[in-house]
Amino acid sequence: MRRFITVFALVGLIAFVPGLAEAKMGDLLRGEKKYQAAAAAYELVGEVTGADPELLQKANLGAGEMYDQLQKRDLAVRKYEAVV
Repeated sequence: MRRFITVFALVGLIAFVPGLAEAKMGDLLRGEKKYQAAAAAYELVGEVTGADPELLQKANLGAGEMYDQLQKRDLAVRKYEAVV
């Protein structure tokens, strides 16, 4: 029951935080070592109207890390530069 409540609360939070669903999808794909798909999900956060600036920073960092995993250093550096 506790797990259900936690999932329900997270689903409710995702509905109210623009970009959170995309960021969480990136986290999920990253955990499955699907780095290209994770980078694409993190990139989607920047396309969400009204995305939280802190969430956007975290998504840019995540995308940069995924690009590093994929040995796409030029893309990784661009994402890191967007964070600082």
